[in-house]
Amino acid sequence: MSAAQTQAHHAAPEGVLDKPAPDDDGAIDLLLWSRFFSPMLDDRERAEVFSALGLGSFETLAGDYWGTFHLGAPQSPVTVILHAELQLDGGDVREDLVRVMEHLQLDWAAAPLPPDHLAVVLELLAVSFEQEEPVLQHGLITRWLLPWATQVGQRLEGTAWQPVLARLADDLRQCPAPDAS
Repeated sequence: MSAAQTQAHHAAPEGVLDKPAPDDDGAIDLLLWSRFFSPMLDDRERAEVFSALGLGSFETLAGDYWGTFHLGAPQSPVTVILHAELQLDGGDVREDLVRVMEHLQLDWAAAPLPPDHLAVVLELLAVSFEQEEPVLQHGLITRWLLPWATQVGQRLEGTAWQPVLARLADDLRQCPAPDAS
């Protein structure tokens, strides 16, 4: 792990889920994406993560980040709560994700974000890589993460955010599919 990736991994106070960074570069990128979308980072920390992802300088997007993904009047253009963005039943999605957490033996009780927050689900995906759970990886990507990234990328077409969402979608597509054995 590079110094920037290590620093970005530890930039947030206690991770959304308290797990160490895996050695796999793809999983490291997933952890970096998780931190990028976490509301617990400040702009300086988010800029470090943005740079560690190889996306360049965050300065040109920093002023628009909160208004696009977290705050807006009456609502931000994009929600990072997956069930809301994908127009799914929130209780069902959260229940499914809590089951994933239990399977991965993660303690959800002290987590500061809802289980279907984008940052949480990206971190679950990284943990599923660490624990070599390809079926979980495939499910997280195909049921929630890739549909979210694709839908949001289309909505933000023509904005400075569209290439960022395209990169996230590409990173998700690069994740290996489970063996068909």
